Amino acid sequence: MSGAESRLAALKSLLADIHRRLELGFGFRLWDGSTTPDGWPAEALALSIADEGAVAGLLRAPNVTTLANLWAAGRIDLKNGTLFDLVARRPKGRTRDLRKTLASFKTVCALAPFLLLPRGAPWPLEHIGRDRESDGSEAENKRNQRFLRAVARQRHGLHLRVFSPLER
Repeated sequence: MSGAESRLAALKSLLADIHRRLELGFGFRLWDGSTTPDGWPAEALALSIADEGAVAGLLRAPNVTTLANLWAAGRIDLKNGTLFDLVARRPKGRTRDLRKTLASFKTVCALAPFLLLPRGAPWPLEHIGRDRESDGSEAENKRNQRFLRAVARQRHGLHLRVFSPLER
């Protein structure tokens, strides 16, 4: 068994164990086309992972920014549902208790080989410059509203007016 195959087998086993312990209402679809748990229906909600670099990236930086980058690049996605469906099927119970059930030697052994892999590409949100961030001021908001109205007029011939709560 090659290194890639052994990593995939260990991850499948770990995800199946997590699915059983936490009684998740969604499955996992991995980059080789397999599903976890085995036999998960093709039309059911599943979290899709496109490559093993996505797992490596999440292990190195387990935060919202990494998740947003992976989602924007299409390397992690939801199949047959929305984010709201995923939230509705999340595990019930205290987060601390859930983390304790996942902290095991088996988890470390399954995930450790992914730490040696490159995180892969692309990472589209890393290239957004600081000059594109909004300062949140009223003047900035008005500029954004004017721009959006101009885009809407140009695309759809619409004339939109944005009301402030004080005008109503």
